[in-house]
Amino acid sequence: MKMTLAFCISFVLATLLFSAIYSFDHAHKIHRRVDRAILYLQWFHQAQFAGFYVANNKGFYDDVDLEVDIRPRPLTAGEDWSVPRIVSASTDRDDKPKAFGIWVGDQVLRQYAEENLQIAAIGTVFDRSLACFMVKDQSNIFGPHDFGDKRVGLFKGYDTEIIYNWLVAHYPPPTPAHTVLLNPTADATAQLRSGDVDVWPAYAINEPLAAEAAHPPLHVRLIFPDYYNIGYYSDTLIVNRRTLERHRDVVERFTEASERGWRYALENRDEAVKIVVGYDRLRLGRLIEQQQLMLNKMTFYVRTFNPMLGMDEPTWASMADILQQQGALKDVGIYKTLCDFNLAKDAHKLHRE
Repeated sequence: MKMTLAFCISFVLATLLFSAIYSFDHAHKIHRRVDRAILYLQWFHQAQFAGFYVANNKGFYDDVDLEVDIRPRPLTAGEDWSVPRIVSASTDRDDKPKAFGIWVGDQVLRQYAEENLQIAAIGTVFDRSLACFMVKDQSNIFGPHDFGDKRVGLFKGYDTEIIYNWLVAHYPPPTPAHTVLLNPTADATAQLRSGDVDVWPAYAINEPLAAEAAHPPLHVRLIFPDYYNIGYYSDTLIVNRRTLERHRDVVERFTEASERGWRYALENRDEAVKIVVGYDRLRLGRLIEQQQLMLNKMTFYVRTFNPMLGMDEPTWASMADILQQQGALKDVGIYKTLCDFNLAKDAHKLHRE
């Protein structure tokens, strides 16, 4: 009888405690201030952006009083999609969402300088460039010195074009290469297999995986710019500069919750891929294995120490120097006004304490 009475009292106290906690949390969620944000992606929905989807799906943004809308590049062909311009033009009114974006590092720098955009670079997803050059595994091409007389594909204005120009200038082949301007939607596997192109400008997590997954597989080898001591960034996190200046706390919360999402995604990849596919089930539902391979590959490129989304000044200085050498940037020091190198560190410290 005494045990039954004690159990009943314990049960009632536990119920009251739970109700109090729930009521407090519910009241907080009703009366709290929630800031809205939009994250504009440089490409279509895919595992390349897994950490942001996971942060949204698992409630990490909600935990820091953020409501985030993730918008991919439109599937409509020909539609202009310059994320730096979109983020720069966004309003910072209190009743409007705060604008964030993901875009390639060197393009962020060039557009910032050329168009006087109101943006700031606050972090990078990968600690080095994903840009590389893909060749057939059985080819005799192992570096830029072997590009002579070969058909080298280039995407006009992309980071691979800038990197290619730097490589052949500093490691010139004995004879000039034959450059071929490519359509971004061209089939890399088919053109390499046919010999129409000998060297393909690729992203390490995209075209190489597609080539190996083809039927029959096309085995490829990759030539990376960091083999030649090039400091370069790919996916760069940007924000509207007025937002950074007026609402730094919002930017810090977004950055830290995103880092939490990336850590979770890389530690729980199967679950993360399901979340990714859920953002575009019609297109990605048949590409689950490819998305798994992409996420697995990305583990080799993320920053392994805190802050995960931090960025290093020497890498930005290297990009600026390479762009200036090719006449694509006038002021080599302009990256200093573009970048906030402390934001990711401050966000990590503040929200981990």
